[in-house]
Amino acid sequence: MTGHADLTFVNTGVLRADLRLPQYNKIGLSLQSQTLAGHIVANFSSLNLIEAFVPDLANTSGTLKADLTLGGTVAKPTANGAAELRQAQVDVPAYGLQVRQIELTAKAAGTGPIQIQGSARSGNGNITIGGGVPLDGSSGKITLDGKNFQVSNTKEIKVLASPRLQIAMNGLRTDVTGDITIPEMTVDQEKTKKGAVQVSKDVIIVPASAQKVTTPAPARQLYAHVRAILGDKVMIKASGFSGGLKGSVLVTEQPGKPTTAIGELEVQNGVYKAYGQDLTLDHGRLIFAGGPIDNPGLDLKAFRKASDGTVAGINIAGTLNAPQATLYSDPPMDEGNALAYLLLGHPLGQSSPQEGNLVANAATSLGLKGGNLVAKKVASRFGLEEAKFETTGGIKESSLVVGKYLSPRLYVNYGVGLFSPINTFTIRYLLGRAWNIQAQQGAAVGGQGQATGVDLLYTIERGKGGVTPPPPKKDRGEDVKGPTGTEGSGG
Repeated sequence: MTGHADLTFVNTGVLRADLRLPQYNKIGLSLQSQTLAGHIVANFSSLNLIEAFVPDLANTSGTLKADLTLGGTVAKPTANGAAELRQAQVDVPAYGLQVRQIELTAKAAGTGPIQIQGSARSGNGNITIGGGVPLDGSSGKITLDGKNFQVSNTKEIKVLASPRLQIAMNGLRTDVTGDITIPEMTVDQEKTKKGAVQVSKDVIIVPASAQKVTTPAPARQLYAHVRAILGDKVMIKASGFSGGLKGSVLVTEQPGKPTTAIGELEVQNGVYKAYGQDLTLDHGRLIFAGGPIDNPGLDLKAFRKASDGTVAGINIAGTLNAPQATLYSDPPMDEGNALAYLLLGHPLGQSSPQEGNLVANAATSLGLKGGNLVAKKVASRFGLEEAKFETTGGIKESSLVVGKYLSPRLYVNYGVGLFSPINTFTIRYLLGRAWNIQAQQGAAVGGQGQATGVDLLYTIERGKGGVTPPPPKKDRGEDVKGPTGTEGSGG
């Protein structure tokens, strides 16, 4: 079997290729065992054709010459000859890059890997590549070295990288080792264009009615053991945080397993904006202890100094997926006032009802230990007899519930969803020592529309003394305040 191609591109270049399988018609001989012969010649004085196949590239130029003779078999091909890319350049607009002085040479001696040697410049940095690439699945090795090579230059992200990597190939396995130093990086999400975030080009949206799509296993297995080192000029400004990061993390990648990391990153000169306030980070660490790279341990401490000299702060421990926050203050005070000082700069006693609601919401959204105790403190400040956080599921279903007795027999409460626009209103009336009637209005099951329900509740208290009514209200002249104990319902 033979094949021939002769392509001429106007003002660009020519490509000629011959391919032969002399034993193709031989009975009993598999395709992988077929003898391979061929010849490839290319001569391009312009590389503009690349932009038609890779639209993300622009302003390409350079020359390409190749003269390769093919041999061996389909399973283990060989090549003899050379290919040269000279005086090439390319722009990558999506990343604001202008890669210049691209040079690449590939030489093949008939047996063994193809030896490659190349270099390029981006920004004020450079990168070199060298080593052998096998054609027959045997072992090969490539080294990648660079210094201050610009890999991103957009308004949002500017990054320089100095890689020192070794890439070893053996069959279908690729091992990447070495380190990547990031001497300079600036991340500024505040410069991101406002409006809807565009969907990435590699996202595929599958209709709900479509059959389940299975992702094929990659043909080549990647094993990586690379250390990322952050230099002295790494600045982050995103999601209310601004400051520097320094340290190193050893990243490990294996097929079929989550990416893990070991190391520590330290926050330097950090400021965190929360609830309209700038909190100074006294110290901050992200600790990677061999677990998933997207769930490091936290050791953060932020504080604020009020105009009266009071210092209030927050310690955050735990992990990124399950943070744990505790408050502290100087001079010492209860958590409700400490949180008020942290967010408002003054104690609860000087807060408006709106500011009190802010403090109560923050107790939960910050993952504060004892959040219900803080809520009760806020409630008592504004004349409420009950305030607590409730959830019907996870944190997204959390709500702040405040309540008050309008009379010894009549109790009302109101629940406000912290992370969803769902409100509930409840009225409970005491009929007797153990009987209550309750009416509630709120979102229907599934969150569509409103639903109203009425329940008849019966209270039973087990233990010494049986059912004990609460003490009478002196200013009302009635005998009981409301139900206690365990409730049963019907109706």
